[in-house]
Amino acid sequence: MRLLCFMASVALLVATTTTVQADIVWTTGAPDGTSGGALFFDGSEGGGLNSANGIEFLQTGISSEIQGGDYTVSYWINASDVDAEQYAVGTTRQSLHLGLNGGNAFQGHWGADSSGSSADIVSNTWFHQTFTYDAVTDTQSIYVNGTLVGMAVNSPPNRTGEEITLGARSNTAGLGGARDHLTDTSLDDVAFFNTVLSATDIAALAAGTTDA
Repeated sequence: MRLLCFMASVALLVATTTTVQADIVWTTGAPDGTSGGALFFDGSEGGGLNSANGIEFLQTGISSEIQGGDYTVSYWINASDVDAEQYAVGTTRQSLHLGLNGGNAFQGHWGADSSGSSADIVSNTWFHQTFTYDAVTDTQSIYVNGTLVGMAVNSPPNRTGEEITLGARSNTAGLGGARDHLTDTSLDDVAFFNTVLSATDIAALAAGTTDA
């Protein structure tokens, strides 16, 4: 069951968020994603949500019910520097953070973290990332372009009820401590599920052959 999906459509984005900025910058979307544009994040840390060239981060208005239970998070990403520590999905306090760290895909539960490497993680190139967590087995799984690249047994995120944020994670209480922003990076087709998708479904998402 899908909790939330940020597709390339402005209308859908507005309909599913409560704190959308008026001057969001849109850019060319992923070739294998849905039709339309992608969100562009410029990593500015001036204290505001917006800058002249892109957005710093985007609050979704959605409480992170996925924390503490099963989840799947997927998206397309095109990053200018895949070696930097930067997160596509985070929360408004220390907890969930998903993205890139040292050239690897990184799944963070704040101290219960894992990573996975792939030759497909390349700067200035679109690739697909999917992260799952099985709350029964405590298993984190990481996929890049539909292929499993990392797996670990870890505890769930250590906070619940925090707001999901795109483009940064928070290091303190509230977004005033946001850090590890996406810098010169685009996101497309960000989707959240409150279940663990199968490897077949994840491969289909990465191939652009399903809208599950």
